[in-house]
Amino acid sequence: MKSYFLLLFLFILSGLMAQNEKPADFGIKSKKALNLYLEGREQVRYRDHKKAAELFLEAIKLEPDFAAANYSLGEEYWLLRKYAESLPYLEKVAASPRAGSFPTIYCLFQRGKSLP
Repeated sequence: MKSYFLLLFLFILSGLMAQNEKPADFGIKSKKALNLYLEGREQVRYRDHKKAAELFLEAIKLEPDFAAANYSLGEEYWLLRKYAESLPYLEKVAASPRAGSFPTIYCLFQRGKSLP
């Protein structure tokens, strides 16, 4: 019985911590764009890549330089086998000042060189 209460407590605590993210933490101003991005991340957890891509695209429409949303959209398009559509978003992240936050960008784009 104690383990159920501990699990419930941890679940509630993790939910509270997730709500503390602010737009400034992502280098953006729009709270709505952040909420769309977080909702998209939730859809990724449910493996609904199409819905996640739609949400990331909406976030990018509000904040075009939103690096996390651009990266996530590029990733989702890649998973949906829309390779040509994914590259512009990944290249945008590689050229952004926040590129260091996405280690796989360095594997794809070394020192600003695009994929062939």
